[in-house]
Amino acid sequence: MEPERRDFRAMMFYDFMRKISVEQSHDNLVEAFQDQAPSKRTVERWYLDFRRERTSLQDEARSGRPSTAVTPETIAAAETLIREDSRINYEQFAETLKIGKAAINTILHDYLGVRRLAARRILHNLSEMQLAARVEWCKFMLKKFKGGESKRVYDILRCDETWIYQYDPETKRQSSIWVFPSEDPPVKVRRARSVGKKMVAAFFCKTGPVAIIPLEDRRTVNADWYINNCLPKAFEALSSRRPKTGVRGLLLHHDNASAHTAAKTLDFLAENSVQLVSHPPYSPDLAPCDFFLFPTINEKIRGIRFESPEEARLAFEETLWSLPEEKWHSCFDSWFHRMQLCIDCCGRYFEKL
Repeated sequence: MEPERRDFRAMMFYDFMRKISVEQSHDNLVEAFQDQAPSKRTVERWYLDFRRERTSLQDEARSGRPSTAVTPETIAAAETLIREDSRINYEQFAETLKIGKAAINTILHDYLGVRRLAARRILHNLSEMQLAARVEWCKFMLKKFKGGESKRVYDILRCDETWIYQYDPETKRQSSIWVFPSEDPPVKVRRARSVGKKMVAAFFCKTGPVAIIPLEDRRTVNADWYINNCLPKAFEALSSRRPKTGVRGLLLHHDNASAHTAAKTLDFLAENSVQLVSHPPYSPDLAPCDFFLFPTINEKIRGIRFESPEEARLAFEETLWSLPEEKWHSCFDSWFHRMQLCIDCCGRYFEKL
């Protein structure tokens, strides 16, 4: 005698009423019926139905027409509808073609092979000139630094500024937790960033962090602060790390913010014999601070409510200085790998492709 699906459902319902877990119920079925037993996913689904006070063990009636609704004519009509309006939904398919959702699903996935995808958000709608500039910059960098193998990579000092918030809520991914079938899904009150914040400029090289310079009193970053407060402190910290060479042979890499590209900034760098490494516009995906440093630290301090912006800054600094040296080496290796990815994608943004 071979049990039918209704028989298995009755056994699951019996286990459910006895407060037996999904795992134990499935194990019991496998032990008794081996390959004939329903899958664990099926047991989980029926447990959920029982919790919703479902009493019938029979299959629910299904809407729509039989498989004969999948014909060459309906397949061609579905393709035409998609080409005319790629946003068409299942309800519109059913209303136009007069067939059920099961048949629509078969046509879309088994015959047309289409997928419904959300548009990928990009940082900027790059022009052809900007795409070409990104590719040329990547080729130049890979050639100049031998794909990242050149010793001159150790002379690159990377810099960027960021806001440190007294409270920055967790991302949706960070707040996710494992939930058993018998548990309710978690809920979370939406929180906003705090108004308390402090800006810092972070400097680092392939061997690790060099300096963190805070911008006091929440003033705007400008060229005067950059050349009179920020860069001198960073160069002094770097010279203590390499006393024999100091800033000689230094290659400074920062983005195209106005404080970085101002004439007085360029003059200051020239006076100190510091060579500037250019950066293509609209390219945070090619900036180590944006794809490595700031995301890595924010991942660790998001969701913590600090007593003050200063305490948040200290936590930022402590986290940055605690990163192991291999992380910094990996960052620069990834940087040159990203350059090759950019070339392979003809200058387009390559993340999440």
